[in-house]
Amino acid sequence: MLSYIHMITTKIEQWVKIIALALLAVSALMYAGAENRMATSGASFSVDADATVSATPDMATFEFTVLTEGKDATIAQDENIKLMNQALDFVKESGVSEKDIQTTYYDIYPNYSYPCVDYNCESVIDGYTMQQMVKVKVRNTEQLGVLMSGVVENGATGITGPWFEIDDSTDLEQQAREEAFNSAREKAKQIAEAGGFRLGRIIDIYEWTDSSDLYYAESARAYDATGSGSAPEIATGEEDVIVNVTITYEIK
Repeated sequence: MLSYIHMITTKIEQWVKIIALALLAVSALMYAGAENRMATSGASFSVDADATVSATPDMATFEFTVLTEGKDATIAQDENIKLMNQALDFVKESGVSEKDIQTTYYDIYPNYSYPCVDYNCESVIDGYTMQQMVKVKVRNTEQLGVLMSGVVENGATGITGPWFEIDDSTDLEQQAREEAFNSAREKAKQIAEAGGFRLGRIIDIYEWTDSSDLYYAESARAYDATGSGSAPEIATGEEDVIVNVTITYEIK
């Protein structure tokens, strides 16, 4: 009997040791994981910087409108199509490619009037209005003034724009990006030196790009709608390509 009890006690002691060793191993693994997390999520700081590169726009866009009215929808539509085709022919003959001409709005709607002043007086249709809008992309900005005045002389009743842009800003963005990153690195070094710590590895980089498209509200009001207006001088100005960066460093 005593031998049996001794055997059971020995077994229990062995299992207790095994469990204790297992718990110790698990604790060691948990501690190592915590240490690793502390190493990867240690102290850090971020710096922001931006850089701006300016250039003269090489492309412009404007939009023109043809609006007509008539006693019936057919009259309004026929007159509108006639004037729009006339304006489009001028644009194409001026060298603008068809791929750079896009219809953005086409609508015909009735006009209502109220023949009496009574509260329950029903409205009646007394005519129709048709409106078309076309967007034109101009790749030679020196043509812009001539094109804008020319469409008015050839039937357009309104103009919106122009909007200027740089057709391919890839090189400008690259230049601004390099300047922004260099500025951020220099700022990080200064902060580290002032704070008495060393820069660790880069943990995160965030970048976004912005451009200041220029808009000039030249409209058909600037020209005589009868076609006697002269071509306006359009100032292209400059467009800014801006790159912003945020770099997060680990602190050593």
